[in-house]
Formats: sequence, structure tokens, C-alpha cells
Amino acid sequence: RSGSRRSRRGATDGDLATALGGLGPRFVTYLLSFLTLGIFWNGQQTQLTYLNRGNRDLAWLSLLFLSMVALFPFTTSLLADHLESRLALGLYWLDICVCGLALLAIWTYVERAGLLREDVGPEIGAAIRRRIVVSRYKLKSTSVAARMTARIRLK
Repeated sequence: RSGSRRSRRGATDGDLATALGGLGPRFVTYLLSFLTLGIFWNGQQTQLTYLNRGNRDLAWLSLLFLSMVALFPFTTSLLADHLESRLALGLYWLDICVCGLALLAIWTYVERAGLLREDVGPEIGAAIRRRIVVSRYKLKSTSVAARMTARIRLK
């Protein structure tokens, strides 16, 4: 009975359920991007815990990172609309790479500018650089898996 109830726009609950099912690929790309943004947010927060102080140059580098993060809604939407496109996946992956490079640039800068706490040794920097590189490859494999899942869903 609930499938026959009509909304003000004339759609039934069944129509809405069908429409929501069709949005599956968009939801998968949304989850992928949310995970990606969470990883980058955690990476930046980790870096910030090791800082003793900041400066204007660090603020500009952080804004560069933010500008790349701000592209995720666009690249995610592009990927969701064009799941079969290598270009859409490439642009999404490029955004991930540039965000990772921005985090790496920030870390390199804070090391060279002496903005780290005194108790932060070189092993911390090595671990942060390693995490940035490894995360990029994990995110790429996740994005490829999400694309394959969405492609299966479309068939």
C-alpha cells in the first residue's frame, strides 16, 4: 500500500525507491570522497600536532591545500556523472595527488623553517612522508574499486 501513495509531485514511494537506487553510483563516489577527505583531514591534523608555531608562509601553504580540497565536490560530481570516463577518474586522482603533494610541501616547509617542536625527531618526518605516499596509493586503489563497483551496478 505504501508503494501506491503519491507525493505532491505525483511520485509513489516505489518511484522514489527506484530513483534512489539509480543514485547508487553517486552515493558510492560520495562515500569515496568522504573517506578521502577524512584521510587528508587526519593527515593535516597530525602535522599540526607537531608544530611549535606557524607563520604567514605556512598559512599560504595551508590555503593552497584547502584550495585543492575544495575541488573535491567538483571532481567527485564529475566522476559520479561519468563513471566510464578515464578523464573523470584521472581528474579525481589528480586532485588526490595534488592534495598529497600540498601536504608534503607543508611538511617540508615546516621542517626547513624550524616551525616544529623541539622534541620532534627526523623519524617523525620520515613517518609522515611515508604515510602521505602510501595513502595516495591506497586512495587510488579505493577509487578504482569504487569505479568497478559502480560499473557493475550500472549493468
